[in-house]
Amino acid sequence: SSDLRILDFISEDRKEKSLRYKFEDDILRSLGSGYFLAKYVSKDISYNKYGKPYNDLVKFNISHSGNYVVFARYNNDIGLDIEKISHRDEKIINYSMNDDEIKNIKSDIDFYIYWTKKEAIVKYLGYTLADIKNIINKNDDIKTTTSFFNDYVISVAYKSKTYEDIDLIIEEINI
Repeated sequence: SSDLRILDFISEDRKEKSLRYKFEDDILRSLGSGYFLAKYVSKDISYNKYGKPYNDLVKFNISHSGNYVVFARYNNDIGLDIEKISHRDEKIINYSMNDDEIKNIKSDIDFYIYWTKKEAIVKYLGYTLADIKNIINKNDDIKTTTSFFNDYVISVAYKSKTYEDIDLIIEEINI
C-alpha cells in the first residue's frame, strides 16, 4: 500500500514517551511533536538525561499546548515554550515563582509570560522544571523574547545577537 501514516514518521522512542502521558490529548500532542521532529530535524533524535531532545546536526526545541505545536530551529542552543492562557493555579505560582515575581503577577497573562520565559530557559539549558523557581536570576545572560498568538503565550530563550535569525514554525493540530 502507498498510504503513509504519521506514525510511520515517528521514532519508537517518541511513541514510548508519548504513551507515558495520562490524557489522550497530551498523547496526541506529543505524537504531533514527534512528527515535527521527524519532518524538520530527523528521525534520529537523542535525549539528554532530563529528556531534552537533541540532534548533533541541528539545534532545535519544540513545545506544544492546546491546539498548537511550536518548533524553533537555530544555529545555536535554543529553548522554547508555548502555553494557552487559562486561570493560574496558586500551587503552581508558589512552586515556580520567586517572591519578586509573585509580587509582579497581577493577571493570568503576567503569570504565563513569566512561566514561558522560565520554561524556555530551563529547556535551553536542558534542565528540568525542578530548576524553574530562580532560573531567570541565575541565567540573566540568556535572552528571551515573548510573543502572543491567539490566546497563547510563546517565549524563546537564546544567546544570539538577533531574534530574527531563529526559524520559528507554528502549526495547528486538530485533536
